[in-house]
Amino acid sequence: MRRWYVAKHLPAMGPLARQQLGAQGFETFAPCQIERIVERGRVTESKQAIFAPYMFVAFDRDDLGTRWQRINNTRGVKRLLPLHCIEPLPMPIGCVEGWQERVSAGEFTEEVIIDSLLGYLPGDFVRVIDGTYAGHVGSFRHQQGRAVQLMMRVLGNSPVPVTVDIGMVQRPMRKQAMAVNVQT
Repeated sequence: MRRWYVAKHLPAMGPLARQQLGAQGFETFAPCQIERIVERGRVTESKQAIFAPYMFVAFDRDDLGTRWQRINNTRGVKRLLPLHCIEPLPMPIGCVEGWQERVSAGEFTEEVIIDSLLGYLPGDFVRVIDGTYAGHVGSFRHQQGRAVQLMMRVLGNSPVPVTVDIGMVQRPMRKQAMAVNVQT
């Protein structure tokens, strides 16, 4: 089944990475928004990637002909996420597709992203897919703007509160969540 996955690209290499992946037959998605900058009385507009340095890549992980492993060796791509796993974890079904529809309709903003990622309830398990805690599973506590607080076993037996960006978490597969015993 074709799903969307997150890939991290090297600094300032997003367009090259998307071009190279497209040449290999992979579909990519990297939504942008227009940013207006006022400098010395002049207003300039520039396209800024919303998820920089991340993009989404669609492929069927189980299709032997896809050879998704080559994505990690593509010019401009650092690695598929999460970094410390053998196989990448897919985005929730319908998430990226919904964002693509909003982009087509011209109504895709950072607020839309945050709203679509909401829906975590206290106690829900989430996996951190990038940053210091990449690969760890924690229990969702609450969210304030883009900051999400999780309870996570980091150094010992007692769970501690950890704050990460909303873009760095995703729901783990049910088996992985059941294997982790995190108390809130």
